[in-house]
Amino acid sequence: MKTENNPSVISGALSSLQYRSLFPKSIDPYALVLHASAGEHLIREGDPAHYLFLLIRGRCSVSHLLPSGRNVILRTIYPYSLIGEMELLRQQPSAMSVKVLENTDLIAIPVDQCREILLSDTIFLRNLCLILGEKEREAAGKLMMVHGYPLENRLAAFILQQETDGWIRLTKVLMAESLGVSYRHLENTMKTFVERGILEKRKIHYRIADREQLEKLSEGKA
Repeated sequence: MKTENNPSVISGALSSLQYRSLFPKSIDPYALVLHASAGEHLIREGDPAHYLFLLIRGRCSVSHLLPSGRNVILRTIYPYSLIGEMELLRQQPSAMSVKVLENTDLIAIPVDQCREILLSDTIFLRNLCLILGEKEREAAGKLMMVHGYPLENRLAAFILQQETDGWIRLTKVLMAESLGVSYRHLENTMKTFVERGILEKRKIHYRIADREQLEKLSEGKA
C-alpha cells in the first residue's frame, strides 16, 4: 500500500461529501489517503485493527476462516463503505480479512489516535448506527437469496462481485464453500455457463464472455 503525501489530494479526499457527512473535522489532521493494489490485504483476520477505512474507489472482498479450516467469502465492499467499524467499537483483533479486488483508494483513520474523538461524537455514532443497520439488511437479503434462488443466479451475482478485469481467479473450492454448495454442483453450473457462452475457460481460470447475460442471471431475469 502507498500513503499519499500530496496535500492537494488529501485535502480533496477530506472535502468529499461522504467523508464530511461521517467524520468530525477534529480528526482531519490524523487522516491519511491510501492507495492499495489488487491482491493486497487491508486487514488480516486475527491481526490488530490499526485503521478505520472509508473506501472511496475500487472494491474489496471480505472473508472469514471457519473453525473447520475452510475459508469463505462473505461479501464484497463497494465505494463509500466503512471498513473496520466493529474493531473500532470492540477494540479486539479483526474477525475477518479484507482483500483488495482492484486498485483501490481509501481514507484511513488511525483508531488509536481517534477512537475517543469518534466515540464521543454523536453525529458519527448516529451515522454508524445507520451503516450497521444497512449491513444487517444486506445480510438478510443475501440469506433470502440463498433460499429463494437457484445456484445459477447466486453464482452469477457472486462472479460479478468477485471478478477482476473480467477474470475470475478464485478456486472452485473457495467458490463452492462461499456459496454453500457442493464442488460437483458448482462445477456443473460453471460448465453450463461455458456452454451457453457466458464464461470462457482459460486453463484453470474463467473470463466473462457475456456480461449482459450474466447480469440478467444475477438479477433473476434469465
